[in-house]
Amino acid sequence: MNNIACYIRVSTDKIDQQKSLEKQRILLQEQYKDCNISMYSDTGTGTSFKRKGFKKLLFDCGLNEKILKDGRLTFEVDAIREPLFNEIVVINTSRFARNIAIIDILRILWDYKKVNVKFLDVQKNSNNPSDMILLQMFFTMAENEISEISKRTKRGNKTTIIQNKIRNNSIFGWDFDRETNSLIANEEEKKVVEFIFETALTNGLKNTAKLVNEKGYRTKKGNLWTDSTIKTLITNPKYKGYNVRNKFESINLFTESRSKYVKKENWVVMKNDRIEPLVSEELWDKVQQALNKRCIAGNKGQNARIYDTRGKIKCKCGANYVRCVTTKVANEPKDKHYLICGHKKKYGKNYCRAENITVGILDSFIEEQRKSYYKNIQLQTRVKIMQLEKEIDNISKDEVFSIKEKEQELDVLREKLDKLLDTFLSSSETMQKLVEKKIGELEYHIKRLELEIYNIKSIYADKEKHLRQLNNKIIKLKQELINSTDKELTRKEWLDKVDKIVIESKISFNVVYNLD
Repeated sequence: MNNIACYIRVSTDKIDQQKSLEKQRILLQEQYKDCNISMYSDTGTGTSFKRKGFKKLLFDCGLNEKILKDGRLTFEVDAIREPLFNEIVVINTSRFARNIAIIDILRILWDYKKVNVKFLDVQKNSNNPSDMILLQMFFTMAENEISEISKRTKRGNKTTIIQNKIRNNSIFGWDFDRETNSLIANEEEKKVVEFIFETALTNGLKNTAKLVNEKGYRTKKGNLWTDSTIKTLITNPKYKGYNVRNKFESINLFTESRSKYVKKENWVVMKNDRIEPLVSEELWDKVQQALNKRCIAGNKGQNARIYDTRGKIKCKCGANYVRCVTTKVANEPKDKHYLICGHKKKYGKNYCRAENITVGILDSFIEEQRKSYYKNIQLQTRVKIMQLEKEIDNISKDEVFSIKEKEQELDVLREKLDKLLDTFLSSSETMQKLVEKKIGELEYHIKRLELEIYNIKSIYADKEKHLRQLNNKIIKLKQELINSTDKELTRKEWLDKVDKIVIESKISFNVVYNLD
């Protein structure tokens, strides 16, 4: 059964576009139902090669990514990796790419990996020189079309700036009225916006996000608030009734970095009567002043210090535990150090309800563990040895190949070929044609047998290499057991051997050691 790859793509994740994606999938599966199909798909622009499915497709063809000096992504040949298939099928050229640079990739695929790309809409193949001339013309036209659309969009943007039109119609706090090109306050979301601004006036970005999340408030898409989304909201002049344009400018449509951020002084900021203000200009300005003041002050607290456990203390939710300081306990002006789950600190207790841990409890645990390290590590080492030995046992014993037999068979075939060649030279013209056909058949069998032998030797080499690695690990671990002692480690020595400490609860800590 023939192995082929099918590539499908749509531009956006809109419902109608996703239906189109599914239609492409069904069409190709039906048309090539007698083949082994590997399906690759993307949702995104065809002008860029930075598509997950597209990159995976070319990787499986034996190509590697390469970034050019101008920022464009291209691909180069991997001399070792062989392609998983010899043909790629695409419904039409525009699904594959809208960039003339694709021609170079098509040539590389065929010249170095013998992978043909078949375009069903124009019935052209990349392995045909005549077809490649036409394909180059099609992709040139597609690129020019995209360039013209981009130019028209830029002209349209300039016009809307002059007219003070509202372009961002999906923004938290408002409902968009398309007929009047207006942002009408969403009363429920407006309450959240007001709370955010009032909270940000006296709190930092992270604490504001935490307090907002604990209130149960979510973004337009139902996500948790973060310090970055809070900052984006409170610094947007729209919330005081001003329209902002020209924040970004296009660089190159066909590079991976197609736009850049414009300096704030070059923004076009205008009062717009079609934007209903959600906060007063006075409150908005006060929040900006408070934000700038905190930025200038910087982080001068004790949290900025680096501790020997940093990055090693993990919550069961996956986040790092971070160290915090309470500068006042009850009526005592005394610092109290504790650890809190990073997700809980950032998003609030509604996201993660893990308990806070005092530094004293953690230090007591470390002290206990460092004293009994060797007993614990010896146990984990023995478990690791058992796992490796089981892995060796599970390696199939059924895949026993007789290379010697196949090499003997190859010698016989080569002998036959030599005799046929002698016969060919001494035969009549009529007889030579018959002998030539047999020579071709014999050469085919010889090549196939040579390939089988090569593959068998590769399998043997890989298996032997893997077994050697496993045995070396076992030897190393057993030697560690022999050399281990009951001596006590220093705190630093113990922490150096620790991969992570997972906090299950205040009384349950799970230590994971570096054994490799």
